[in-house]
Formats: sequence, structure tokens, C-alpha cells
Amino acid sequence: MKKIYENLDIEEKKELIELIYKISKETTYNSFHYNAINFIKKCKIDTNIDDIISRIEEIKKIS
Repeated sequence: MKKIYENLDIEEKKELIELIYKISKETTYNSFHYNAINFIKKCKIDTNIDDIISRIEEIKKIS
């Protein structure tokens, strides 16, 4: 996924990150959230991952 991200233009990169955050709010699969965090860190994307981490904690309470 990192290679795909690197080949996107700026607007497409922004849309991809927005999509990741949107999916993280809707899904209850923790593995998606951990993969999203790892992807963001690998690509050195300047964004706040606190929302994703909060969602992980929220899902833990549900389970």
C-alpha cells in the first residue's frame, strides 16, 4: 500500500487518508486500525492518529 500511496498526487493522498479515517470510524475490526496506524507511520504521514487509537480503545470496551 505504501508504494501505491507514494505514486499518488497530493489530492489523491489526502483522499486516501480521509478514507482511512472514515473506515476506522465505521469498522469494528481492530486489525484494520493497527494496520492503518502502521501504514501512516511507515509513510511518515503528518496526521494525528489519536482518533484511530481512540477507536481501538472504544472497540476493546465493546468486545
